[in-house]
Amino acid sequence: MLTLQAEAEAMVPSDEDNWTHESPYAQNAAAAAAYAIRTWLTDDPQEAGWAARQVYELADSVVLQQNPEIDLTGSDAEDTVLGSAIVQSVLETLARTLGAVEDRPFSVKLLRADAEESSRVFGASVP
Repeated sequence: MLTLQAEAEAMVPSDEDNWTHESPYAQNAAAAAAYAIRTWLTDDPQEAGWAARQVYELADSVVLQQNPEIDLTGSDAEDTVLGSAIVQSVLETLARTLGAVEDRPFSVKLLRADAEESSRVFGASVP
């Protein structure tokens, strides 16, 4: 498992890598995977929280790239991003997953199936 964690961490783009529009996606996705693996290894809920934060930030990046007209200095920018269908879908998925793991014992098979379906839906929304 430590090998998977190191592999996920190695996938996080560095500042020296060439930047592309996909760089933020890669950074958040790889970091989320690394935190998820750390959660598995340590059973530390804080690691799960960091993984969830990376997933949220990935959704945030998607919304901002799809809507370049959003004025980040505007008073309603945060509400606009938070209220977007993409971010709301991600937050619903995170809440559903959290609820599922709070009910012990939980089914890894059902969690995996839900994650796969949610990622298909999310992936279809990414430019």
